[in-house]
Amino acid sequence: IACGPGYTCPAGSSARIPASCMEGTYLPDDGRAFANQTSCEPCLVGTWCLGGRAAPRLCGVGSFANTKGMGLCHRCSPGTFQEDEGTTACETCPSYHWCAEGSAAPTPCPAGTAGLAEGLANVDSCEPCAEGYWCSAGKQIACGLGTYNSATGADDQSFCTYCPPNSFT
Repeated sequence: IACGPGYTCPAGSSARIPASCMEGTYLPDDGRAFANQTSCEPCLVGTWCLGGRAAPRLCGVGSFANTKGMGLCHRCSPGTFQEDEGTTACETCPSYHWCAEGSAAPTPCPAGTAGLAEGLANVDSCEPCAEGYWCSAGKQIACGLGTYNSATGADDQSFCTYCPPNSFT
Protein backbone atom coordinates (compact mmCIF):
# COMPACT_ATOMS: atom_id res chain seq x y z
CA ILE A 1 0.00 0.00 0.00
CA ALA A 2 1.33 3.43 -0.90
CA CYS A 3 2.34 5.54 2.09
CA GLY A 4 0.47 8.67 0.92
CA PRO A 5 1.18 12.36 1.17
CA GLY A 6 2.07 13.73 4.59
CA TYR A 7 3.23 10.37 5.99
CA THR A 8 6.39 8.33 6.23
CA CYS A 9 6.58 4.54 5.96
CA PRO A 10 9.94 3.16 7.09
CA ALA A 11 10.93 -0.16 5.51
CA GLY A 12 8.90 -3.00 7.02
CA SER A 13 6.27 -0.67 8.54
CA SER A 14 2.84 -2.04 9.27
CA ALA A 15 1.38 1.46 9.66
CA ARG A 16 2.11 4.88 8.25
CA ILE A 17 3.52 7.58 10.52
CA PRO A 18 2.71 11.29 10.18
CA ALA A 19 5.56 13.27 8.63
CA SER A 20 7.76 15.20 11.00
CA CYS A 21 9.27 18.26 9.36
CA MET A 22 11.56 20.39 11.50
CA GLU A 23 10.46 23.71 12.98
CA GLY A 24 10.27 26.40 10.29
CA THR A 25 9.45 23.86 7.56
CA TYR A 26 6.34 22.03 6.36
CA LEU A 27 5.36 19.26 3.98
CA PRO A 28 3.51 20.77 1.01
CA ASP A 29 0.13 19.28 0.20
CA ASP A 30 1.16 18.39 -3.36
CA GLY A 31 0.96 14.61 -3.09
CA ARG A 32 4.59 13.99 -2.10
CA ALA A 33 5.34 11.52 0.65
CA PHE A 34 7.66 12.37 3.50
CA ALA A 35 10.98 10.63 2.91
CA ASN A 36 13.28 12.83 5.00
CA GLN A 37 13.81 16.49 5.83
CA THR A 38 14.59 17.29 2.19
CA SER A 39 10.91 16.58 1.47
CA CYS A 40 10.03 19.61 3.61
CA GLU A 41 9.90 23.21 2.40
CA PRO A 42 10.85 26.30 4.43
CA CYS A 43 8.03 28.61 5.46
CA LEU A 44 7.92 31.77 3.37
CA VAL A 45 8.53 35.28 4.72
CA GLY A 46 5.49 36.59 6.58
CA THR A 47 4.58 33.06 7.75
CA TRP A 48 5.58 30.56 10.44
CA CYS A 49 5.54 26.77 10.83
CA LEU A 50 6.03 24.72 13.96
CA GLY A 51 6.94 21.74 11.82
CA GLY A 52 5.06 18.62 10.87
CA ARG A 53 2.43 18.41 8.18
CA ALA A 54 0.69 21.74 8.82
CA ALA A 55 0.79 24.39 6.10
CA PRO A 56 2.45 27.72 6.95
CA ARG A 57 0.36 30.21 8.91
CA LEU A 58 0.38 33.98 8.45
CA CYS A 59 2.02 35.99 11.20
CA GLY A 60 -0.68 37.68 13.26
CA VAL A 61 -1.12 41.38 13.87
CA GLY A 62 1.63 42.79 16.08
CA SER A 63 4.21 40.37 14.67
CA PHE A 64 6.29 39.66 11.55
CA ALA A 65 8.58 37.13 9.85
CA ASN A 66 11.34 38.71 7.77
CA THR A 67 13.15 35.52 6.72
CA LYS A 68 12.18 32.12 5.35
CA GLY A 69 11.98 29.13 7.64
CA MET A 70 10.77 30.73 10.86
CA GLY A 71 9.17 28.52 13.51
CA LEU A 72 7.52 31.52 15.22
CA CYS A 73 6.97 35.14 14.26
CA HIS A 74 8.83 37.99 15.98
CA ARG A 75 6.71 40.33 18.09
CA CYS A 76 6.94 44.00 17.15
CA SER A 77 9.39 45.74 19.46
CA PRO A 78 8.28 48.61 21.73
CA GLY A 79 7.81 51.80 19.71
CA THR A 80 6.55 49.88 16.65
CA PHE A 81 3.28 48.23 15.60
CA GLN A 82 1.82 46.04 12.85
CA GLU A 83 -1.89 46.04 12.00
CA ASP A 84 -1.79 43.49 9.15
CA GLU A 85 -1.24 39.74 9.01
CA GLY A 86 1.58 38.08 7.05
CA THR A 87 4.04 40.96 7.10
CA THR A 88 7.83 41.18 7.04
CA ALA A 89 8.36 44.26 9.26
CA CYS A 90 6.71 46.53 11.81
CA GLU A 91 5.98 50.23 11.38
CA THR A 92 7.26 53.03 13.61
CA CYS A 93 4.70 54.29 16.08
CA PRO A 94 3.47 57.69 14.80
CA SER A 95 3.58 60.99 16.67
CA TYR A 96 0.86 61.55 19.31
CA HIS A 97 0.84 57.79 20.12
CA TRP A 98 2.77 55.08 21.97
CA CYS A 99 3.17 51.39 21.07
CA ALA A 100 3.97 48.57 23.51
CA GLU A 101 5.71 45.35 22.45
CA GLY A 102 3.49 43.38 20.07
CA SER A 103 1.14 46.29 19.35
CA ALA A 104 -1.44 45.78 16.63
CA ALA A 105 -2.28 49.52 16.57
CA PRO A 106 -0.89 52.75 18.02
CA THR A 107 -2.44 53.96 21.30
CA PRO A 108 -3.07 57.72 21.61
CA CYS A 109 -1.32 59.46 24.48
CA PRO A 110 -3.78 60.15 27.33
CA ALA A 111 -5.57 63.47 27.74
CA GLY A 112 -3.30 66.10 29.26
CA THR A 113 -0.20 64.60 27.61
CA ALA A 114 1.42 64.92 24.21
CA GLY A 115 3.35 62.49 22.02
CA LEU A 116 5.86 64.86 20.48
CA ALA A 117 8.03 62.24 18.75
CA GLU A 118 7.65 59.05 16.72
CA GLY A 119 8.49 55.65 18.18
CA LEU A 120 7.27 56.15 21.76
CA ALA A 121 7.49 52.79 23.53
CA ASN A 122 5.21 53.28 26.56
CA VAL A 123 2.64 55.65 28.06
CA ASP A 124 5.35 57.17 30.28
CA SER A 125 7.01 58.48 27.11
CA CYS A 126 4.06 60.86 26.59
CA GLU A 127 4.98 64.30 27.97
CA PRO A 128 2.76 66.48 30.17
CA CYS A 129 1.03 69.17 28.15
CA ALA A 130 3.12 72.37 28.15
CA GLU A 131 2.08 75.80 29.42
CA GLY A 132 0.15 77.74 26.77
CA TYR A 133 -1.44 74.56 25.38
CA TRP A 134 -4.08 71.94 26.09
CA CYS A 135 -3.71 68.33 24.95
CA SER A 136 -6.15 65.81 23.55
CA ALA A 137 -5.44 62.43 21.89
CA GLY A 138 -1.72 63.11 22.26
CA LYS A 139 -1.83 66.37 20.30
CA GLN A 140 -0.70 69.67 21.80
CA ILE A 141 -3.11 72.49 20.83
CA ALA A 142 -2.17 76.14 21.40
CA CYS A 143 -4.50 78.33 23.44
CA GLY A 144 -6.42 80.72 21.20
CA LEU A 145 -5.70 84.38 20.53
CA GLY A 146 -6.32 86.45 23.66
CA THR A 147 -6.12 83.42 25.99
CA TYR A 148 -3.35 81.79 27.99
CA ASN A 149 -2.66 78.77 30.21
CA SER A 150 0.04 78.82 32.87
CA ALA A 151 -0.49 75.21 34.01
CA THR A 152 1.01 72.01 32.63
CA GLY A 153 -1.04 68.90 31.93
CA ALA A 154 -4.15 70.72 30.63
CA ASP A 155 -6.58 68.24 29.11
CA ASP A 156 -9.22 70.54 27.61
CA GLN A 157 -9.65 74.03 26.20
CA SER A 158 -11.24 75.34 29.41
CA PHE A 159 -7.71 75.62 30.88
CA CYS A 160 -7.09 78.49 28.43
CA THR A 161 -8.40 81.64 30.15
CA TYR A 162 -8.88 85.15 28.77
CA CYS A 163 -6.08 87.63 29.27
CA PRO A 164 -6.73 90.29 31.93
CA PRO A 165 -7.70 93.81 30.77
CA ASN A 166 -4.94 95.81 29.05
CA SER A 167 -2.94 92.68 28.14
CA PHE A 168 -2.70 90.37 25.15
CA THR A 169 -1.05 87.18 23.83
